[in-house]
Amino acid sequence: EHWQRRSLAGVVGGEALVAVHGDEIVAVARYDGRPGSTEAEIAVTVEDAWQHRGIGRRLARRLAARRRPMWIRFVLVPGLIDDLADLAKTAEFAAALGNVERVEVLPFHQMGRYKWERLGRAYSLNDVEPPSAELAERACAVFRNVGLKAD
Repeated sequence: EHWQRRSLAGVVGGEALVAVHGDEIVAVARYDGRPGSTEAEIAVTVEDAWQHRGIGRRLARRLAARRRPMWIRFVLVPGLIDDLADLAKTAEFAAALGNVERVEVLPFHQMGRYKWERLGRAYSLNDVEPPSAELAERACAVFRNVGLKAD
């Protein structure tokens, strides 16, 4: 794979890095700067077939190298993304980036289900309940244990 840098149209201070294999984009990392601020929000997305190869981590490190303060939003999904041991690895990685100022643990909810229905796509999370307040607090504690501010 190789890397390409692209500007995001219509986003002030935005930039994207993409990982490409052949003619296929297999991962995208982007940050969106907030106008008049030194803060940015990042998002990293990796195609399912390319998961667990370190691509997302490399892209996140490249964005972090820009040294702009970042916030991380972590969506807590019971039964899918709620393993505290895995979360501890994510927290350690985030802390090692050196410019993560805050982590927001976002409890999963069903408010976006209608979007899937409108698109005529199968929605695989119909039976997923929001996490308990206790689980959300334990997830926040994992991030706090590595020195990150989390709520």
